[in-house]
Order: sequence, then C-alpha cells, then structure tokens
Amino acid sequence: MPNSENEIREIFEKLRSLESRIDSIEFMVNKGGIQVEDPVLSPSRGSDETELSLSSTQDNDSIFESKIVEYGLAWFGSIVLLFGVIFLIVYLKGLGYHIAASVIGYIVTGIVFSVSYLLRKAFSHLVYVLNFTGFLLTYYITLRLHFFTSEPLIPNTGLIMILLSIIIGMQFYYAIIKKSEFLAGIGLVMILLIAVFSDQTHISLIINTLAAAISLVLFTRYNWWRLLLMSVFLVYLLHLLWFLSNPIMGHPLKAVEAHQHNLIY
Repeated sequence: MPNSENEIREIFEKLRSLESRIDSIEFMVNKGGIQVEDPVLSPSRGSDETELSLSSTQDNDSIFESKIVEYGLAWFGSIVLLFGVIFLIVYLKGLGYHIAASVIGYIVTGIVFSVSYLLRKAFSHLVYVLNFTGFLLTYYITLRLHFFTSEPLIPNTGLIMILLSIIIGMQFYYAIIKKSEFLAGIGLVMILLIAVFSDQTHISLIINTLAAAISLVLFTRYNWWRLLLMSVFLVYLLHLLWFLSNPIMGHPLKAVEAHQHNLIY
C-alpha cells in the first residue's frame, strides 16, 4: 500500500506541474494578443471543416455531372446527327433528288465545322467529336457522288479518288495536330475502303501499300503501335479480298485467275 500511495502522489504532482505549465503558456499567449479557444466549447473549426468537406463533395459531384454532359451527350448527339444526315441523304436520293441530297449534306457538314470552330475555346471535347463527325459526313457524301448510286454525279473515278484523298489528308492532318491515334485509325480505314470500292487491281493494291507505309511512318514518329497492328490486320485482309475477287463489290467468290504482279505490292 505505501508504494501505491507514493505512485498516486507522484501522479497528482505531475498533473499540478502540467496544469501550471499550461496556465503559464496561456498567460504568455494572451499577453501577446492571441486568443486561445477551447476546442470543446468552440466547435466552429469542426463545423468549418465539415462545410468544406460537404462543399468539396458537391464540387466533385458537379464536375462528374459536367463530364457526363460534355462527353456522353457529345458522342450521343454526334451519332444521332451522323445517322440522321445519312438517312436524309438516302431518302432524298431514293426520291430522285440526287443533287439536292448532296448539297444539303455539304451544307450540314459546313454547319458542323462552323459550330466546332465557334466552340473551340469553350468545349474542347465537343469540338473534337464534331470535327470527327464532320469528316465522316464529308467522306460519305463525297463517296456517294460516284459509288453506290445508279446515277453518279461524278462519273470519273479518278476525280472522285482525288476528292476523297483530300478529305482523308485533312483527316490525318487533324489527327496529327490533336495527337489522336483514334482519328488516325479512322483515316486508315477510309483509305482502305477506297481501295475496296475502286474495284481495280492496281489502284487497290497501290492504296493498300500506301496505307501500310503511312501506318509505319506514324508508328516511327508517334509510337502509335495500335494503329500499326490494326494496319497489319486490315492490309492483309484487303489483300485477301483482292485474291478472292473482291466479293464485297458483288463479284463471285473465287480466286483470281492471274497474279497481276500482286507480289510486287
């Protein structure tokens, strides 16, 4: 028991010493004009931290909602616009208004590019999607000037190839500016589709070789390895289609009768 009484006495002495030190510190602080608040009696700091936590949570929710609006609605609206214009062009051409269908299509694409230019500083992702949609629409409308129609507005295959090449060149230029491998992949698909639709051996194989070279250059320059892998698959697929007489264009499925120097390509 004596030991326990001594321990209790030492504890009380330490508490008194600690209390005296706290009193001296408070006296020095108050003397310097600094008020010390009791965290128990003054809960304002805790409430401020709570308010900050709530406000930060609300800010995160608002940012998440704005991202949904900017990204989700941008893609959804562009897809609806793309298929809507395509349906309108097909419908007008079915009624016999070939020139009007193409003119309306180009007007719509002009409006799309104009809107993307006006919004270029405010909505970067929306502008990205609008330009992507505009290039696809321009490519499709130009393609329908010669291909897949009984009355082509441009009967010269060489001229339509030049126009399509200009559109694809602009697509690749925009992809390089934006450092977008996705847009470059779309441009590569556009090139290979021209090779298929041309339905001429040497034009098709030249374009096929050109697409492979472009993908290799972009891989060397920007390390776009996904584009390179996609080009390997699509280039050999197109060569296989040529070997099978290009059944996509309505030819019977059979091997070509002559090699036509395809090994050179």
